[in-house]
Amino acid sequence: MVLIYPKKLEKGYKIGVTATSGGNETEVDMIRLDSGISQLNKMGYPVIETDNVRKHYKGRSSGGQTRAKELMELFSDSEVRVIIAASGGDYLVEMLSYLDFDLLNLPVVLRDQIT
Repeated sequence: MVLIYPKKLEKGYKIGVTATSGGNETEVDMIRLDSGISQLNKMGYPVIETDNVRKHYKGRSSGGQTRAKELMELFSDSEVRVIIAASGGDYLVEMLSYLDFDLLNLPVVLRDQIT
């Protein structure tokens, strides 16, 4: 197994936030999300938020195909160096068949949850 180490996150590089399963729905969720994004911006990291991050319907932010499309858009952006899943992962499996696994073989850090 070959380990892939991500490049150093330099100021100005973008951080993508998406909802690969459920989106944020409560007031507390929105406050935490806004606070996290604000802190990252203050540290010099512009944040790209996908459309589905602030949506929530029956446990999902959107359909599997939409979630995959938004994640792939972040992976396709050469200025995005980190991708953060805004919440959960219970329905992540629904998007697997829509992912471009060749594109996903990039040294990008994917981490669950903004804390």
